[in-house]
Amino acid sequence: MPFTHFLANELIDYIRSNYTSVWIGLFTADPNKNGGGTEVAGGSYARVEMDTDDVFPAAANSETANDSIVSFPTATASWGAITSIGLWDASSAGNLLTWHELPTPRPVGNGDNMAFPIGNIIIRNS
Repeated sequence: MPFTHFLANELIDYIRSNYTSVWIGLFTADPNKNGGGTEVAGGSYARVEMDTDDVFPAAANSETANDSIVSFPTATASWGAITSIGLWDASSAGNLLTWHELPTPRPVGNGDNMAFPIGNIIIRNS
């Protein structure tokens, strides 16, 4: 059964109110509902911390999206082709909360900057 907008909004807002921060990470192999995947490592890569209340507004119509630019450190080595992004509950290790596969893998090489414009990271019930 799909969630109603009411329940989806409640669940998304639960994350916003119970997780002060989430960390956005990048994958070169997609995770799944059990976790997994291959997260980028090395080359100055680090997950980006986001204040959930400041970056993600209250959910509406079963979704919310980032309202500020999300920028990763400049790569100092190749990170490979980024296939997915994920939201974590910790800066390292931790639990993967949700993820999204990019429509087209994005290669990140030495000296490249990876960023997501406002509205490009959408948390939704799908």
